[in-house]
Amino acid sequence: MKVINHFKFRLFDYDSYKNDSKFQLGDVVIKINDNEIGVVIQTHKDGDFRTDMFGNASDSECRIATLEEINKFRKELLKDLVKSKTK
Repeated sequence: MKVINHFKFRLFDYDSYKNDSKFQLGDVVIKINDNEIGVVIQTHKDGDFRTDMFGNASDSECRIATLEEINKFRKELLKDLVKSKTK
């Protein structure tokens, strides 16, 4: 899942870097052990990233959130999600 405009969730003008992380700007992620949902608002050179809700994290701590998880834990994001293309 991804938001339309990740800038909406930033409080500061963060510098981001291209990296090989599985998460990119605007991705909606869930912290694996906490059910906390965040939007990726910054990517670091080392592959780590910053979210709007729980700060810096690494690939091993998070995964892409499902629509059901977003609806359950952070419903206000639903209106900001990129609409998926259906065939």
